[in-house]
Amino acid sequence: MKNRKHTYLFGLFVLVGLLLSSCQKDESALHDYDLFGRLQSNGGTWKVVQTETFQNDIENPTVTTTTPTEEIHYHFYLRSLEVFGVLIDVATVSIYTGENLTGLFDCEAEKERVVFRDGQVFGGTVYTVEKNKPNKQVWNYTVGNSTTRITLERSDFDVPHLGTVEGGG
Repeated sequence: MKNRKHTYLFGLFVLVGLLLSSCQKDESALHDYDLFGRLQSNGGTWKVVQTETFQNDIENPTVTTTTPTEEIHYHFYLRSLEVFGVLIDVATVSIYTGENLTGLFDCEAEKERVVFRDGQVFGGTVYTVEKNKPNKQVWNYTVGNSTTRITLERSDFDVPHLGTVEGGG
């Protein structure tokens, strides 16, 4: 009887250990609905490696694939802003073409979509998430009957310091 009790306890400890060891494997299991956490982790910088453009209203469209001639990087981070005397953190994306800052947007990133807001409360540029992996993202942007698929890979791009300070979490 005593031996069976020890075997049961040992099995229970092994099971609990296995369950706990699987926690936090992919940055965080909590990022299932918060893609921004994944995007800003590990330095928060992603490189556009290719774009594909095609007509979405025809069967078997011709796909035009291009690789950017100049490096394009998206840098995701929390930016601290003072609003009525209170500091708030705003999810932000800065876009760099080469070393030049070419865009700065508030960003909303969920499991199935990413939105770059340009001072808008509602709307902005909306991307549909096709692939959401720790080191690779594939997003689609559609206007009318034209779709552009953007492939991003994690990058170690050294973000230029432009006299501003990133803040937040």
